Amino acid sequence: PVCNQIVAILLTFFSSQVMEALPTKKIVELAKVRGVPSGAVGFVALSKKPEMMVWGQNTAGEKVDEHTLFSVQSISKLFTTIGVLQAVQDGVVNLDTSVSTYLPELVISNCNKKSYPTLRMLLSHAGGLPFDATVGNNFSADGSFEEHMKSILSGVVLQFSPGTQKSYSNVGIDLAGYIVARLSKKSFPDYMNSKV
Repeated sequence: PVCNQIVAILLTFFSSQVMEALPTKKIVELAKVRGVPSGAVGFVALSKKPEMMVWGQNTAGEKVDEHTLFSVQSISKLFTTIGVLQAVQDGVVNLDTSVSTYLPELVISNCNKKSYPTLRMLLSHAGGLPFDATVGNNFSADGSFEEHMKSILSGVVLQFSPGTQKSYSNVGIDLAGYIVARLSKKSFPDYMNSKV
């Protein structure tokens, strides 16, 4: 997938030695060869001045520049995970506690509450939960965050037994962030602003 290719390319540039060995213009060439239609990439290394490369056009056909906005998509999962791990460090949550402890109202229709996934399983996409919610998902921005969470809490169906497989799940990450926000008695954005 294109996203994996972009991530692989970006991770390469964390090393200043690699940055110096591979000219920054090469990123655009690699992206085009791999079929990435447009993008903006920042390069930061302690030994060099930060650089930015942009290429392509957005979906409206406008040329991408340093002011073009891109959706953060799953990059936000990294920040949610950091927020949850802050809560673990602060003793607010335990990674190996069932989510039913934190969200007793959560309904997983084909699972006994004693077998609900743990926070660790949610963060590692091993919770067995579906890819997306029925309200407020990647394909529809309908509904508020509260309606989105209500659609999850009112009933989801496991795709597999928790901890037995891995499958990408926006629902799992959403639940993990929701748990931390609820226990902190703050909105998720307020919690994140105070902790991350």
